[in-house]
Formats: sequence, structure tokens, C-alpha cells
Amino acid sequence: MIEASLSQISEAVDGTIIGGDFPFTGVSIDTRTIEVNNIYCAIVGEKFDGHNFIEEALVKGAAAVIVSNDIIVDVPMIKVADTTKALAKLAKWWLEKCNTKVVAITGSVGKTTVKNLTNSIFNYSSISYLSSAKNYNNEYGLPLTIFKLEPKHEYIILEMGAAKKDDIRYLCNIAKPYISVITAIAPMHIERFGSLKNIVVTKAQIYSDALPSGVAVFNSNEKNYKYFQDVAVAGNSITYGEVGSDVRAEKVVNAAYGLDFVLHTPLGSRKIELPLLGMHNVANALAATSIAVAACISLDAIEQGLCKSKAVAGRLEVESIDGCRIINDTYNAGPASVNAAIDVLSQFDTRKILVLGDMLELGKSEKSIHVEIGEYARNKGIDYLFSIGKHASYTLKGYGLKNSKEFLNKDSLVRELFELISSDKIKTTVLVKGSRGAKMEDIVSKLKENLKLHKKELSNSKTEKEDV
Repeated sequence: MIEASLSQISEAVDGTIIGGDFPFTGVSIDTRTIEVNNIYCAIVGEKFDGHNFIEEALVKGAAAVIVSNDIIVDVPMIKVADTTKALAKLAKWWLEKCNTKVVAITGSVGKTTVKNLTNSIFNYSSISYLSSAKNYNNEYGLPLTIFKLEPKHEYIILEMGAAKKDDIRYLCNIAKPYISVITAIAPMHIERFGSLKNIVVTKAQIYSDALPSGVAVFNSNEKNYKYFQDVAVAGNSITYGEVGSDVRAEKVVNAAYGLDFVLHTPLGSRKIELPLLGMHNVANALAATSIAVAACISLDAIEQGLCKSKAVAGRLEVESIDGCRIINDTYNAGPASVNAAIDVLSQFDTRKILVLGDMLELGKSEKSIHVEIGEYARNKGIDYLFSIGKHASYTLKGYGLKNSKEFLNKDSLVRELFELISSDKIKTTVLVKGSRGAKMEDIVSKLKENLKLHKKELSNSKTEKEDV
């Protein structure tokens, strides 16, 4: 915890302090997680107003509040014009006070996996670091991560998400990147951006708005690679990807348990056994390795971190129940990630079932993209397609009517899926995927519950027969 007072905070956010001055123990915007002696910042969003929860914040121990409305409270407060901007200013001040270097990761796909792989590598180094939790990668989540910083932390590893133009610039103004990386570009949230070009320009701000003294990490396989190089201001760079890059992989073996490859870096080479599914995770491992090289982490730590890494929750998580392998890839979905997941499903020597929810925020191309996904699944040898959502019929149109079905609700989908799996003893792999808004994890939970119950019933039936 850094040492600071309310008057220092007021100065940092260009506010007016009303009431007494005192030291505090943290900042919160959520009454569900607020701690005693925190400052409560009343955020005003499109669908909520934090001022409505000030009483609750005080009951839970808030020692002061940051507000933009005229209110009367029994604790000190800081009055500002805009509480969201105040949150950003405060986080920027906090980071500068800790003097911590920023690792900034963005991209349309892969950023959370790269962050987690980077965390795993840092865990085996001597570097003290902090990393963003969950999907804390926007104008609210990123400051909340920074407020966890202590002066002992040498690095902070941050995801930077973008849902509209210039979002990355806004975040870089809070946390100036020392090490910057863009994983890959894809048409995610294109409905809000308006065009793929706007996505590229916004993501590129992680390079253009970075520290000149820092390191830019480039994916040499990304088609916007040259543009990213042109806008980057960092004096140093590391490339990963194709032959000739600073960090690259050779002799890649794509297996049912993960990926084997030889990792080449400026520090030397190592054989890596990465326990993650999908060829796309080779690039994610190379990105994390490049960040580690930029942070001067040893090759031993890189090897251990990659080989002992774990899948991100909801991203190609595998669990086998009663002869059925379930791949939970429900965290989010876009064309690139769905195709990558289908590639993973196609490699299994079992009956292959794809359960797909809608891909959201794809703009005018949403129908044709769902048709293309259906075609891709068919061409990859997927045996069954179960689809649900507004665009399910378009996915089925691409796949074909044989062995495919559209469902109106999740219960009926799970019921028919379970009946198919349990009707015979054929080994089966089920991949469940969809955008965050589709909440496809509900299907995973219900299917697991049914399979476990079925297994228990079979076991009890067997025991009863043996007793007889």
C-alpha cells in the first residue's frame, strides 16, 4: 500500500476537498467489494449512477467519497467534474508514485492467454510484479488493478481492451507502456468501431502512445506488422513469429494434450511442452516469451513458465466425463477464435460435436460470417452441429442440414445433446463456444451435471446387480 492522504488525492484528480484530511487504504467503485477505510468513487455510467450507492458504501466502511453531484455526507469528500476521469487521473498518479514499469497487451484475440502465460513466466523469475485480474482491461478495470500496486512491484502486466475508437489511447494515457504487444487483429466489436481499419488504428495506439525508452513487441505474422512498426515510438523492439524473427518456434507438434515445439530466442533455444490446446497458442507462447526477453527474464524461467502454464478459464478447458470429452471455450467468440477452436476439435479421433452460440457485434457482415463458420465446420469434418441464437439458421445454412439442428432454448439443446452422447458408447468430443453475451457456459454446466448424474446412476445400477 502506498502512503497518501486525501489532500494528495484531491490534488491528483483536480478536485475540491470538503472535510478533514486523513490517510486512506485503497479505492473502490463497487459497494460489493469495498473495504473499510477505502475511498468510494461514484462512477456514472450509461446504465448506472454510483451516487445512488453512496449510503451503502458508507455502511460498509468507506472513509471518504469522490463525487460529481452535490450531496451531503458525514465523511470527507472530493468534488470533481467527472468521476470516471478522476478515476483515470488517480490511477495515473498512483502508478507514477510506485514507479512501476507497464507491460501492456492488446489484440482482438489472445490477450488474456498471453497475459496468463506472461504471469506464469514471471512467477519463475525474481521479478516482483502485479497482473490484472479477470477481464479488468477497460477504463474502470485497469485503474482498479493499478490501485493494488505497491512500491515493491517492478512490473505491472495489464490487458488493454478496446470496444470503440481511441480506447487504447485513453488507457495508455493512464498507464504508459514500457513493453507493448498486439497479439492479432480480427473483426471483434466491429459494429462499434465501424471498420476493421478503425480497429487497427486504435490497437496501434499501444505502440504510438508508449514510452520512447521502452520495447515494442511485434507479431511478424500479423498483416499490419509494417504499419505497427511505422507508428511505434519505442527505441527497442523484439519480433516473434515467422522464420527470421527474434523469437520463433520450430518442429511444432500439435497433440491431443497440447503443443510440443523448439523455442528459439536471443537467449538460446529450449524444447517446450506447452499444456494448451490449439496451434494458435504457439503464437501466444511466443508473445509471452518476447515480453519476458524484453524484461530480461532468464531462459530457465521462460521454459518453466511455459511448460507449467494452465488454460484460461473458459478458453479451451478440457474435462472428460463418462467417456465424453468436453471442451469449454465459452469465454468469448469471434470468427478467428471460432475457426481456431474448430481446428482443435477436428484433431480428435472421436465423434466431434460443435455447439455454437452467436458471435456478436459483427456489424453488417454478421449473417455471412455465420454462414462461413458453418461451412468451415463442415469442411473440417465436424460430425454434428448444434446451434442456438439469433444467427443459428445462418450457421446451419453453411454447414448443411444433415446432422445439424437449431435450438430455441438451452434446455432443449442440452437434453438432445445428452441423449445423443448417452445413446451409445461412441467416444465423443463436444466443443461449446459463443460470444460472452450468449452465456454458453450454461450449456457446459448442464451437460456436465447430466453426464455426472448418468455415470452415478450406471454405477449404482451395477452395484445393485452385483449385490443380487
